[in-house]
Amino acid sequence: MLYTLLQTDIAQAVPVQQEMSYSLIEMAAKGGALMWVLLALSLIAIYIFGKKWWIIRQAGKIDKDFMNDIRDYIHDGKIKSARTLCSKYDAPVARMVEAESIEVVPDDADDPDAATDADATGEA
Repeated sequence: MLYTLLQTDIAQAVPVQQEMSYSLIEMAAKGGALMWVLLALSLIAIYIFGKKWWIIRQAGKIDKDFMNDIRDYIHDGKIKSARTLCSKYDAPVARMVEAESIEVVPDDADDPDAATDADATGEA
């Protein structure tokens, strides 16, 4: 009998907890101004990520005709023609090829008159 009295007292003393559920909009409304700041920053971050992804995607595209023309010009020894093609083509690959061709082969290297002028003046 004592056991039954204890069980009934405990059952009546402890209230049953009700499960509370909030929708996403209700939670955002309860968050206040901070939630709006977080939303704005999240949208800005998504915009920046998308823009950078698009730029990298566009920069990674290589025109096969451009690369074939550059290869042909370099194999034929027409470095100035390759540089001219690179300056006309607006892409990161073209700028890299142009910079490398300037570094590896100086401007006067494929000019036959420059070599004879250097020999005549005694320059090495």
